[in-house]
Amino acid sequence: MPEFEKLPVENVIDILARLSVTSLGRCRCVSKSWRSLISDPIFINEQLSINRDRRRIDGDHHHYSYIKYSDCSTHKYVSGNSSTYHSLRCQNSCREHKKIEKPWLTGVCTITSSCNGILSLLHCHPIGSVYFYAIFLWNPLIKKIKILPKPHFQTSASIDESVAIGFVPQANEYKVVRLNLARTWDDSSPQTIEIYSLRKDSWRTWTGEDIQWRLFGDTSNVSVNGSIYWKARKNVCDGDSQLIVISFHLADEVFKEISLPEYHRAHPDREVWFISVSVIHEKLAFSIARGSETPYKEEVLEIWLLEESYNGESWTKFRNLIFHTDMYMEDSRFIENGEFALNESWNNRLIVLDPKTQRIVANHGSRQKVLTCTESLVLLNEGIDVSSTEMWKFALDLENEKIEACRKMEEEEKRRRVINEVIGAVEAFFPICIMGLMAIIGIMAILNIFVDPFFAVMCLVALICIYIIAFV
Repeated sequence: MPEFEKLPVENVIDILARLSVTSLGRCRCVSKSWRSLISDPIFINEQLSINRDRRRIDGDHHHYSYIKYSDCSTHKYVSGNSSTYHSLRCQNSCREHKKIEKPWLTGVCTITSSCNGILSLLHCHPIGSVYFYAIFLWNPLIKKIKILPKPHFQTSASIDESVAIGFVPQANEYKVVRLNLARTWDDSSPQTIEIYSLRKDSWRTWTGEDIQWRLFGDTSNVSVNGSIYWKARKNVCDGDSQLIVISFHLADEVFKEISLPEYHRAHPDREVWFISVSVIHEKLAFSIARGSETPYKEEVLEIWLLEESYNGESWTKFRNLIFHTDMYMEDSRFIENGEFALNESWNNRLIVLDPKTQRIVANHGSRQKVLTCTESLVLLNEGIDVSSTEMWKFALDLENEKIEACRKMEEEEKRRRVINEVIGAVEAFFPICIMGLMAIIGIMAILNIFVDPFFAVMCLVALICIYIIAFV
């Protein structure tokens, strides 16, 4: 240890930054100077940068983890009570490494995106037609979580909501983008977009051009190279829509439409089974699965990469995977050692496939989702421990808020029911009251027909007017 302290700080940083985040957690307990060094934002960025370069240049994937979690939702959210999270390490093959401690949250919860080891987590509980929820940033490998302030706008069951996190390299800043978009073209619901800044710890409403597209399928997204990408559809004419990819540049905060590969546009008649966006080799990947052109019953998974150059953007074919249709693959995820994690719908399982041999090298049981989670120390300073008292208190407050919202909704429903009963009673007795009034006026007219003819005529006029107003 004394000899280690004699090394220049630059060498110490270079050595420590190559360790896993688990080892760095232990190193923080060695001394105050190491704790201060590892907690420094400069070191956190350096550790992330070194690991990214090692993966790209040396092919070292030991610090590249994947989160496997069960999708127990029947709608667009995942049940937080029954979902489980596991870390997968990609060494010789993608094998289950360990179970991850997840935040203690009741209700409905799902992972919406990932960036540099941070996962955006959406906790949601529907009350009537309105969703009450909280948004978190979670680094599962260092067990830190950041509770975000409440957004300005609520969402409803008729709205497509997407929460995505991305990194702005130019400003060294993380942003969360929240889309609230109408699901259909004829829906007049207000469309809102909010942006959260981790540095400022606040939300603000995005003010830009009108949105001329809708999200396609699920609301999944990916973040790479300072932009966030979604699958979308654009209305062209006569109710027809065109599939596109939408990007949001985080530095300029501008949306951009990206056309799909020409080969896909040239074969619109081939049956499409699923479409997804992901990240491969730090590039946007577009995957589409559909029937092959051969007479054999096969499923072809085409994977394209978006190349950026001075001349603009273009798609290049990365790989074709061919399966028998009795396997029916969907929701693919490329693993940096060259394998693919795929959900096999027919046998309801998650498998890891070696594309070179077309052999299944790992079987993870039931269908589950897999997303990339780079080992990093992001949120080390901004976050709180997943199992901390503060997190438990916040979860309890959320539950109390849900109970209070349910109570208010029940009271409102009871009040509405009483009002409807009163209105129903009035409507039931109204004809009887009118008939009684008309009978009294008629008797008065008869009694005064010789005493005061003018008054009798006025009673008859009033009788006719009441009849017209009440029954005609």
